[in-house]
Amino acid sequence: MRVYLDEGQKMVDSTVSYALNIGVVGALLLSITLPFALEDVELSEDRWSFLNDEAFEVVSWVLRASFVLSLHFAIYCSLRVITIALVTTLALTQWSTSLEAKMEWHVARASTLRGLAVLNLGCFLGLLATVCAGGMLKSPLQGGIGFIFCSYFFRVWITSTYRETVHARRTLHAEAVEFFGPPTNSPVLMASGV
Repeated sequence: MRVYLDEGQKMVDSTVSYALNIGVVGALLLSITLPFALEDVELSEDRWSFLNDEAFEVVSWVLRASFVLSLHFAIYCSLRVITIALVTTLALTQWSTSLEAKMEWHVARASTLRGLAVLNLGCFLGLLATVCAGGMLKSPLQGGIGFIFCSYFFRVWITSTYRETVHARRTLHAEAVEFFGPPTNSPVLMASGV
């Protein structure tokens, strides 16, 4: 029973630490994106002089719409991350009094807590799209360079995240098999007649 309580306390402590850290990241990303929402961004006409008037209007509308949508998506994700992190921290440090209640709260909201990482990713991707669209509004060269760097960074980040996720899943599976034994519906076990 003591091991169960110790592991439960570790789970609660790590969740509170995670929520606090990701809440700070969400607040930092919000502080980056929010000032852009308060200013009007227009397409630089002299940089886009190679377009005729109709094409300029279409490009201007598309880029401004992309900028505003990605900006507000990043702001929404940041606010959502901050809200979930705040509720998680309060629930596990103030609202729940017993360790069992804290563990029940954690287990009941496990998918929401995993969603924090996805929301943080959404905020980051919204910020990348805002940088690309904002760069394109300033000049095609600046936007093109920004798009190349953002695309490369996103590709590297996704590749490394995928590798880490696969490694973590393999490790968790190996630990589960060691702790619980092999699954009974395993095709290997069924074929061997065990």
